[in-house]
Amino acid sequence: MVFSYRRRAQGLACAVIVAISALGCGGGGDSSSSGPSTSPTAPPVDVVNLAGNWVGTIESANLPPQTISAVVVQFADCVDGSWKSADGDWSGAISGFARTSSFSGQMTFERRSNGGCLASGNVGGDVGADSLRWIGVGASPVGVCAGNLPQSLVINLRRQ
Repeated sequence: MVFSYRRRAQGLACAVIVAISALGCGGGGDSSSSGPSTSPTAPPVDVVNLAGNWVGTIESANLPPQTISAVVVQFADCVDGSWKSADGDWSGAISGFARTSSFSGQMTFERRSNGGCLASGNVGGDVGADSLRWIGVGASPVGVCAGNLPQSLVINLRRQ
């Protein structure tokens, strides 16, 4: 019975991550476009470019700081990517929109230890040419989560 529950929870977790990634840049942005682009485009000059590899920390009021890395892709103002902690315990997706010097979007949080967990939360903040600082209220669980979820997030990354 436990195995069956875990398999359903893992299936739900995968579905949620795919949905958040797909919706992150699918709804919003420039409504004048004729449809999705099949080839990457450079961000407009008035939009910060987040594409690339990033490394830094994620800090939470209720968990110890974690060293993380992220890989980000960008098409115009649409930003998607993935992140993981250095110890491999936490990982997730990033999806949202870039502006002149900021980002607004969502992150998912998947924890492998302590019974596992999947959560998501809104993040946003300032972005420079080679650094970013995002703030988030915290993560909300998707389904049953064992252990603590990050709350009062601060994410500081630098471009590699």
